[in-house]
Amino acid sequence: MDMIETNRLQLRLVCKEDIKDIYRIYSSSEVCRYYDIDPFESMDDAVRHVNRWLKFYIDKIQIRFVIVLSGRIIGTCGLYLINHNHRRASLGYDLLPEYWGSGYGFEAV
Repeated sequence: MDMIETNRLQLRLVCKEDIKDIYRIYSSSEVCRYYDIDPFESMDDAVRHVNRWLKFYIDKIQIRFVIVLSGRIIGTCGLYLINHNHRRASLGYDLLPEYWGSGYGFEAV
């Protein structure tokens, strides 16, 4: 699975090249208010988070995509708490505040 495309968006697996964008998203206190983390204070926070997502993907317990609009990463979405035995998972997304209210989160998930 390289990329998923919707009418307006592209979704692709998060990778280490996305660290600056991940920092930009998760250093926002508005974004983190709805997530279970404190806003990132340094690029190292983003590195740790991306590495964790990549490990969880390898372990098949989480999958995280970046949400791309017109070549710009505007957020992330994915499945977490994946339970293969019960065939269920939780679904979530995070968007930069300037993209809230435009239906991008709904479209991505």
